[in-house]
Amino acid sequence: MKRKNLNLRNAFILIISTLVIVTVFNQLERKNYQSTIQQEYMNSVNYTLNKAEKFINENPDTHVLQFAPDVSVILIEEGTIKELNQELTSAGLSTFLQSFFVNSEDGQEFLDNRAPEPVYFSYQDDFNETYSFFSLKRRTKAGFILVSKNATAFEGYLHNKELLDFGLVMSLITIFFVLVLFLNKRVFTRISQMTELAYEFSENKFENSIELQSNDQIDNLGIALNKMGKTLEATSLINTQERKLLMHVYNSLDTGVLYVEEDFTITDLNTIGQRFFTAYMKNDEGRFGIDSHYESLIFEVWRTNEPIQVEIQHNQLIFDVRFIPIEIDGKLKAQGVLLITKDITTDKQLVSIREDLITNVSHDLRTPLATIQGYSEAIKDDIAETTDEKNEMARIIHDEATQMSQMITSLLTVSRTKAGFSELNKESVLISAFFHKVINRFSERLNSEKIECDLVVKPGTSHYEMDEEKMHHAIYNLIDNAIHYAADPDLRYKRYIHIEVGLDELVDDLVITVSDNGIGISKESIPFIFERFFKDNKARTMPKNNGSGIGLSLVYTVITEHGGKIEVESTQNKGTSFVIRLPL
Repeated sequence: MKRKNLNLRNAFILIISTLVIVTVFNQLERKNYQSTIQQEYMNSVNYTLNKAEKFINENPDTHVLQFAPDVSVILIEEGTIKELNQELTSAGLSTFLQSFFVNSEDGQEFLDNRAPEPVYFSYQDDFNETYSFFSLKRRTKAGFILVSKNATAFEGYLHNKELLDFGLVMSLITIFFVLVLFLNKRVFTRISQMTELAYEFSENKFENSIELQSNDQIDNLGIALNKMGKTLEATSLINTQERKLLMHVYNSLDTGVLYVEEDFTITDLNTIGQRFFTAYMKNDEGRFGIDSHYESLIFEVWRTNEPIQVEIQHNQLIFDVRFIPIEIDGKLKAQGVLLITKDITTDKQLVSIREDLITNVSHDLRTPLATIQGYSEAIKDDIAETTDEKNEMARIIHDEATQMSQMITSLLTVSRTKAGFSELNKESVLISAFFHKVINRFSERLNSEKIECDLVVKPGTSHYEMDEEKMHHAIYNLIDNAIHYAADPDLRYKRYIHIEVGLDELVDDLVITVSDNGIGISKESIPFIFERFFKDNKARTMPKNNGSGIGLSLVYTVITEHGGKIEVESTQNKGTSFVIRLPL
């Protein structure tokens, strides 16, 4: 922005003001000077007139006198005019008075006037000769006495005074102009440069600096300004870095921060806060674009000027939301409301998981342990009479112990994988044989539950490099899950599990699909089913125990270890499909 330079204008105003003041004072002094000299002349004329009158009255017959050489003393007696001052050096003045002034209208008016005060006259004759004088007349016994003092010196004084005053004014004007030009070059211009530089500093522009010319006070100010610029630049850089760091920390918080102003404008949102607002608070149907529930809570904070803390559930997530009134400038009423949101779903789940884990694991361990204990006591007490009965009891004990071992192994596998200690032992596995082996483990359960399980291996799919043991656990859990959550037999004409394995040549993936027509998974639970210990209790309530909640977490872990992906599509009361994609 172009800023006005007021220095020259102010300097000219100062010059004009100074000249006006000088002129006024000079005029007053000139008048005083003129009045003083004029009074001296008048006194001299009056003194001469008194002296002449006294001398003539005392010596009426003597008409020759001696007075000051610049004073004309004329006696006007019965039509005759005579100069009485023998010492008069200005004969021209006396001749002018005798021949012209006395006979002029001004002279006659002056002589006829009874005023006793001296009068100043100035005339110019035909030869451009100027006569200036002070005159005083008085009537005596001998006639009129006209005393006139030559005022040429008086005029000279005044003229010299005018020249002196004019020279003084011109000198002042010259000095002021020179001073202004000097100040403009050495002071005003440099101060303007420093002012512009200071404005640049205020806009965080530090490219320019003051060029030093001398070692005077102005340059000392420039040195200080340059140092200040360097300091400000360093401080600004540090502040910028700190601000970026704080913003990075602010946006990296796992806590959402939102600020609601008086007009319900949402400002100062960090990343989590923006997501929370977009997902849960934003509602275009509300008066302020905010969901009515949150709007009422904000109004309550403004009304009471007290903070509010509530737990709000959205779908499967639980949030701790605090509404804190913010006072600005010490005002008693809140000027805004700060919202602090934190996802406490995991914290809440940990409590439930701990209880469920104790309940489920203890149940899962208690049942086989009780079976093992019962059959082992039967063998010990010889309740089993035949060898076949003892072998059957031993087989049951073995199966129950195997189930316990598998559950513990699954827990350890998930924990080790999460901790980064798990390794893959890949080998080439025959696909068809692998899946038949897994399915055969469920033959008795499938028969008892009357669930059909079919396998389709598409042509071109024979071998795959994988960790057979871990992949076995993953597929086992998917089939076990399908059996566990199969639909009620009374609601299905036929219950089935369909497994299909094939190649997706377009993206070079091995695709495994495990689908069923069971009870399905609720839409709200689908994003969380692969989390450890998560169970869709609302949608999967069954008469029997519904497991520990680690099966699908193990599946996800194993598939991820193999570099693959797993997706799920499910509709409640219709069925579920798990689709696994493994890179070739």
